[in-house]
Amino acid sequence: MGFALSIVAWAAEGYALHLVMAAMGTDPPIARAIGIYSLAILGGALFFLPGGLGSTEAFMFALLVQAGMDSGSAAAATVISRVTTLWFAVAIGWVALITKGVRREA
Repeated sequence: MGFALSIVAWAAEGYALHLVMAAMGTDPPIARAIGIYSLAILGGALFFLPGGLGSTEAFMFALLVQAGMDSGSAAAATVISRVTTLWFAVAIGWVALITKGVRREA
């Protein structure tokens, strides 16, 4: 069940990248956008950084340029994609922690 949910989640995030790319004038097939997103996430995981910070963005940028986007649009699409898929969830987590309070056990 967890594997199926992961596939759906990655596909949704890849579709979000497709929407960002389409809004910027590059309209790739949905499967390509999902592939770019997935490869960038997997590439970022190779460097063992939390959330793939830095390495995921570098992979995504390179793959977007290879897909035909100019470097400025690829950089913007990378930032927008990462903000909406990673940092939005982090912000929700912080709000939940602040709202609920953090219990410390000694």
